[in-house]
Amino acid sequence: MAINSVSDLTVFSPELRSHCVDWASTYHLSSLRANILRPFQINKGQDILEIGAGCGALSRYLGECGANVLALEGSLRRSKTARSRTRDLPNVTVVAEKLSDFRTEQRFDVITLIGVLEYAGLYTAAENPAGIMLANVASLLKPNGVVVLAIENQLGLKYFAGAPEDHIGLPMYGLEGRYEKTQPRTYGRKALSDLLAKAGLPVTSFLAPFPDYKLPISILSENSSKYKDFDGAALAWQSARRDPQLPSLLGFAPERVWPAVFRNGLGLELANSFLVVASSQPTLLPDRSILAWHYSAGRVPQYCREAIFDATDADSISVAYRMLYPERSADRTSGAWVRFECPETVRYTSGRLLSEVFIQAVSRDGWSIDDAAGFVRQYIESVETLLQAEGIVETISSATDTLPGKYWDVIAQNIILCDNGLPVMIDNEWTLNTDVEFGHCVLRSLLLLMATVTRFGVPANGRSYTRKAFIEGVFATSGVAVSETDITRYIELEASIQAQITGRPRSEFLDWSPHDLLTTRNLQTMVAEVDQIQLVANERLEIIEVLQAELGRIQSIAKDQREQIEALRKSISWKATAPLRKLTTVLRNMLTSGRSSD
Repeated sequence: MAINSVSDLTVFSPELRSHCVDWASTYHLSSLRANILRPFQINKGQDILEIGAGCGALSRYLGECGANVLALEGSLRRSKTARSRTRDLPNVTVVAEKLSDFRTEQRFDVITLIGVLEYAGLYTAAENPAGIMLANVASLLKPNGVVVLAIENQLGLKYFAGAPEDHIGLPMYGLEGRYEKTQPRTYGRKALSDLLAKAGLPVTSFLAPFPDYKLPISILSENSSKYKDFDGAALAWQSARRDPQLPSLLGFAPERVWPAVFRNGLGLELANSFLVVASSQPTLLPDRSILAWHYSAGRVPQYCREAIFDATDADSISVAYRMLYPERSADRTSGAWVRFECPETVRYTSGRLLSEVFIQAVSRDGWSIDDAAGFVRQYIESVETLLQAEGIVETISSATDTLPGKYWDVIAQNIILCDNGLPVMIDNEWTLNTDVEFGHCVLRSLLLLMATVTRFGVPANGRSYTRKAFIEGVFATSGVAVSETDITRYIELEASIQAQITGRPRSEFLDWSPHDLLTTRNLQTMVAEVDQIQLVANERLEIIEVLQAELGRIQSIAKDQREQIEALRKSISWKATAPLRKLTTVLRNMLTSGRSSD
């Protein structure tokens, strides 16, 4: 196991990140795991019981916060791994024991159940295993203690789209309530609330982690839907493709559905996972003025940050930024390719993300390259407006036109279109150390946007586009054509920049899969394809049946003809041999007569 061999065991360990090579290793080692607990104030000296420590990803985070952590893990093998992950933290104790067997007089400020409650039925034959587990947990709390629980939502939107149930691996399994008594099972919001209330934890605050609780990027609070100017859907739909467990074929595109879900007030009800804080009294619940948290934690430590959307001021929403690794602050202002800047607080800008124009253009059937190029033309107009607002009078006419280095980060995802149609730059944290070619900005925007699309519509011309052909077509049609050499230059520069930001090998970013086809299939189109195949098969079956009938008729005719031929042959044979038989008779008679005369 990688944990035993590395020297850096911290949450942001570059050594451990290099070992994140598949889903299992990423789940146990990724720094994103800790995001699920970051919204809560974990203080030094707090007594925390972690139930289901796994390989110690969250044990490590809680220990680094300075809390006194007692981590329970039922698997001996995993408990040893968790102990190894926290071997340099004297404030973390790992115990190989199941909760049902755990006995202690100690009481805790915080008890965590992250990805645990769904397995309650595997350890007891009781009628209400989840309720028994929660009641047991509640009994271990201090009077002002809280339970922090994370679990998949039985009614999560991705399951309606056809994603398989996380534990059973079958689509629609949870939605249809097909859980057996001894299987893992999940709950909808009301059912989970009722379980907590009956266990003595009636005061709850539900939060929605996106894409889910395992590797969360954004976390929305219950209050986020109460502010009409706050676009919580943007955090949901932009993270949909960040779920490593999301299948390649879905029934619908979540990035198109989440906005409608949020407009109808169902964002929390249909979130893929729940993050719940539960207590017997409301004293320690999260600050209700906070609408959301967004994490940029997949970077080298000095660039990792948290964005907190706060509505304390009734007249406006602010975005406060906090570095997640302040100890490395001296390293973040310089770099070979880009400089990092992190303001403390900015005013939240409401409106529509320019990137939505692209999503809506290419995710419908019947789109054309000109539709995607129209997005680029709107992007050009927006950037020109932003340049003019800064007193930089510039008209963009070609891909090789240069812009100030900070415009490397002025991609479509960082442009808000206000109600008056004017663009506003947001989240501008990176500045290239040199000027940037506009074509690089366009390519960067397109690649990032393509990574958020779960399914492109079928083009009007019926053509199957490779990623390279699509990008070249969009560039050419938008009026900012690029050569293959230009694209290669942009990719090489982008790979160098991303290597600085993420700490990952530059080679990972050089292969942008140019020859892969755009995904235009989903479950609906697949069903249509199956129906079409079935229709063709039925038509061919009918033809085969007709041919079989015709073959039977021909075989019957052939049989009759064979019988006639055989009869004719016998007739001909008899007639042909009649003279010979007559001659034979005459000769026999003559011989007989001769013998008589002798």
